[in-house]
Amino acid sequence: MVQLWVLIAVLTVMAMMFVVLPLRHYQRNPPVSDELDQDEVNLVLLRGQLAELDERQASGAVSEQEYCQLRTEIERRLLNDVGAEAAVKERRNRVLPLALTALIPVAAVAMYLNFGASDQIRQRAAIQELFQIQSAKEMGVALEEIVRQWPEDYQSRFMLAGTYMGAGRFDLAAREYEAVVNQTGRQQAEPIIQLAQALYLGAGNVVNEKVNQLIELALALEPNNSTALGLAGISAFEATDYRKAISVWEQLLSRTVDPMERDALNTGITKARQALGETVAAPESSPASASGAQVKVQVSLGADFAELPDSARVFVYATTASRSMPLAIAPLRAADLPREVVLDDRSAMIEGRSLSAYEQVDIVARISMNGDVMTSDHEVRLTGVNVNGDRSNALVITRKQP
Repeated sequence: MVQLWVLIAVLTVMAMMFVVLPLRHYQRNPPVSDELDQDEVNLVLLRGQLAELDERQASGAVSEQEYCQLRTEIERRLLNDVGAEAAVKERRNRVLPLALTALIPVAAVAMYLNFGASDQIRQRAAIQELFQIQSAKEMGVALEEIVRQWPEDYQSRFMLAGTYMGAGRFDLAAREYEAVVNQTGRQQAEPIIQLAQALYLGAGNVVNEKVNQLIELALALEPNNSTALGLAGISAFEATDYRKAISVWEQLLSRTVDPMERDALNTGITKARQALGETVAAPESSPASASGAQVKVQVSLGADFAELPDSARVFVYATTASRSMPLAIAPLRAADLPREVVLDDRSAMIEGRSLSAYEQVDIVARISMNGDVMTSDHEVRLTGVNVNGDRSNALVITRKQP
């Protein structure tokens, strides 16, 4: 922002110099004119009147005393005329450059305010300040002010709706999501399904007709939307269409990596199968569990953390010193901490790479304020952790040191 105004000031001064320098040159070197100006005309008249007065004095028509008086009067009158004209010209020569010089920055500011991007710059600065806010309540207030000032910015409105969702204010969230849906012309699946979810939660976890319509619209726009598939399974389950619920949830299960979400989907599928009278076998122990290829981590926040925004996510993962890609990962919410996390082959990120192939790994806990695992705001690491599942490793997340 400071660099922008410095650049504007430099350009303004340069523009002023293009006006001032030529005018100053004109003042000091006025162009030669073929026509006599008023001063020259007055001088010609002076010479004529003086010559005539000299002739009259020589012929004895006027006395010496009269001659002196008349000559003095002619010279005084002419000097007044010539002096006044010169003063007027001098004032004009000074006022014109000053007026034009002052007009340039005034005109530039007026044009910038009318046609420039000052409003967008202020908005961008206000949004950047959001990432410095630690309190979820303060962030909500700041977002409300941004939406009030720039109501056409549906992205900020979408963030505000998410803040309301995290605070359990589902009616306000639904209002903002509906505004986003209208602003985007009902052509984006994410705000549509978030509106459906806000209405579902606001109605006490009941799927009504409007929620079903929104689910269908979101899936038509984005068939693999995970939130839409999850709600579609819930809707089918509530309508006792258990086959459809199983089909939808199994489709979603194949795309889900988060262990907690997978557990929830498996629980839902099991209940649907039981409702159909099917025998559900107990899940077999995974090879990882049987072989002890797992790492237990007790994750907690340090005392230097006060309150985190609801959007903050915590990612706990195992990796090696030679590779940056996680072997196994467990995503959490900041509100879930403290919590024990178990990393094993079931939480592997890439097929073919598992904890079973390593004796020791590094355990990393990362906090991302915006929920993106690639963006680390705070991070801690334990090195040389044995992959044996015998004990729980304590990992306390503290703030980055400046």
